[in-house]
Amino acid sequence: MDTDLQLTRRKKINKNSKDDYKTINRAIYSQFGISILVFFLIVSVVFSTTSLVLGFSYGLLIAVLISTGWLTYHLLQIQKLIFWLKYPNFNLSPPVLGPWNVIFSSLRNLFQRSESDRAELSKRLAAFKRLTEGMQDGVIVIDKYNQIMLATAKAEIFLSIKSEQDKGKNVVNIIRHPGFSEFLKQRNFQQSFFIEDLTIENKALEIKLVPYDEQEDLLICRDITELKKLESEKKDFVANVSHELKTPLTVVAGFLETLKDIPMSEEKKIHVIDEMLKQTDRMTSLINDLFLFSKFNNKKSVDQLPSFNICDLVEELANEAKKKFEGKLITKVLKNSKSVFYGEKADIRSAFWNLINNAMMYTNCDGLIEISWSVENNGECVFYVKDNGIGIEAHHLNRLTERFYRVDDDRSRNSGGTGLGLSIVQEVASKYGGKLAIESELGIGSKFSIRFPLDLLKIDEKYNDEKI
Repeated sequence: MDTDLQLTRRKKINKNSKDDYKTINRAIYSQFGISILVFFLIVSVVFSTTSLVLGFSYGLLIAVLISTGWLTYHLLQIQKLIFWLKYPNFNLSPPVLGPWNVIFSSLRNLFQRSESDRAELSKRLAAFKRLTEGMQDGVIVIDKYNQIMLATAKAEIFLSIKSEQDKGKNVVNIIRHPGFSEFLKQRNFQQSFFIEDLTIENKALEIKLVPYDEQEDLLICRDITELKKLESEKKDFVANVSHELKTPLTVVAGFLETLKDIPMSEEKKIHVIDEMLKQTDRMTSLINDLFLFSKFNNKKSVDQLPSFNICDLVEELANEAKKKFEGKLITKVLKNSKSVFYGEKADIRSAFWNLINNAMMYTNCDGLIEISWSVENNGECVFYVKDNGIGIEAHHLNRLTERFYRVDDDRSRNSGGTGLGLSIVQEVASKYGGKLAIESELGIGSKFSIRFPLDLLKIDEKYNDEKI
C-alpha cells in the first residue's frame, strides 16, 4: 500500500485523460470545420455546374440529394456511436476519412486504456485483499465522504460489517459509538480511537485512521482484548501484591513501636519477636513465590530440558510431609511409573509441594491424604493429591487458580499461605504442556491432579506398582 505510488499514478491517469480529451476536441473541431467547408464547396460547384447545364431545378435537386446523403451519413455514424457507447468493445471499425475517424479511433484508444487500467486495478485489489487477509488487523477502505468501499474479512468480523450490503454506506452508521464521528472529522492520523464495550464476545478494539490517497483513507481495526485484559490483570496484581506486603509490614512496624515505647517482660518480648518473625516469613514466602513467577519461560522442546528421577522426588516430598504434619496418614502410590522426567526439578517440586501443602492445611489432624504418581492408559502421566478434608464449595472452583484468590482469607493467612500456590501450579502445568484439574465436594474432600504429556518421561523399570 504505497500511498505515494498510488497518488502519482492517479495524477498521471488524470493528466493523460485530460490530454486525450483536448486532443479529441481539437481534432473534432478541425475535422468538422474542414468537412463542412468541403461539403459546401462541393455542393456549390455541383449546383452551379448542373444549373448551367440542366437548369436551376435540376441543380437544386442534385444539391438537396447530396445534402441529404451527407446528413444521412452523419446520422448513421451518430447511431453507431450511441450503440457502441451502450455496448463498448474492441471491434470498432472507424470510418476511413473525416472527423468520425478521429472520434472513433480516440474512443477505441480510451476504451483500451480504460480496460488496461481496470485490469491493473483488479490485480492490485486482489493483491491488496491477499495482503490484508494475512493480517491480524481488519482494514476498511473509505472515501472522502466516509462511505465504505471495501472491508476485509477481519474487519467484517470485528465490526459486524457485510461488504456486499454495506458497500457505499457511511461508516459512521455502521460503527455507532460516541465520539467516532468526531474522530473521523478531525482526521488526526497520530491518535487512535478505542472501543471497549463491544457486545460481540466482549471485545475491545483500537481503530486508527491512515491516509491512503487523495480520495480514500484506511481504517485499521486491531483487536486489543487480550492487551486490555493483561493491563487489568497487571493493575490487579500490583494492587494485590501491595496489599499482601502492606499487611505484614504494618504488623511489624506496630510491634517495633511497641518494643520501643512500652516496657515489657522478656516473655512478652519473645512473643512479640515470634510474631514479627511470622510476618517476615510470610513476606519472604510471598517474595519467593513472586520470584518463581518471574522465572517461568515459554515451553521448550524435550531435548532442551534437564531430566531427573521423578519417583525419587515424589518419595522425598511424601517423607517431608510426614515429618512436617505428624498425625496425618499419608499414602504414597507409584503406579506403572516411568520415572525419568524431562523438566526443571525446582518447577515440578514447587507445583507438587503446593498441592501437598494445601491438602495438609485443609485436612483435619486425623485426616487421610493420598499422593500418587502414575501413567494412565490414555498416554498421560498424572500426579494427584487427594484428601478427605473440609472440601471446597463448587462456586469457588473456577477461581482457585487466580492470583491471590482465597476461599478463606483468615485461615490461609494464619497458615502462612500467600494466595499464589495454585497459580504457580497452573503456570508449571502450562509450561510443560500439562493441565491442572480440580475436583472437590464440601465436607467430603478434594482431589488436585496435574496431567503431563507422556513425551516428558523416559522408561525406567526400577519402579513398578509400589504402595507405601
